[in-house]
Amino acid sequence: MPGNPDFPSDHIDFQTHDDDLTQEEKLAKTLTFIGASAVSLLCYESEDDVASVLRNDDRFRLVRAQDIVSGIWPVVNVAATMQPGGENRAVALLAWSNRLQTLFLGF
Repeated sequence: MPGNPDFPSDHIDFQTHDDDLTQEEKLAKTLTFIGASAVSLLCYESEDDVASVLRNDDRFRLVRAQDIVSGIWPVVNVAATMQPGGENRAVALLAWSNRLQTLFLGF
């Protein structure tokens, strides 16, 4: 998939003007949205469990089967660690898709 400077508006929009897209482009758009949704859901898992949940939880069966998310890395939440008695907040994540050649950022 070639780089696309209009990624947010071309791949994750909620309008129904996809008639001019090829079947391959529609599939890539759908898989990209599924990947972004999966990474967003994984942000609510504990930092230590993210990889295990992605690998084993039935909610992510489609993501695994289609190789939508190939690797995932927690990003240290510096602001939360600096707050005394800080709340347990969602983990920021970086994820890569070999299939889509796409980097996801979840927060």
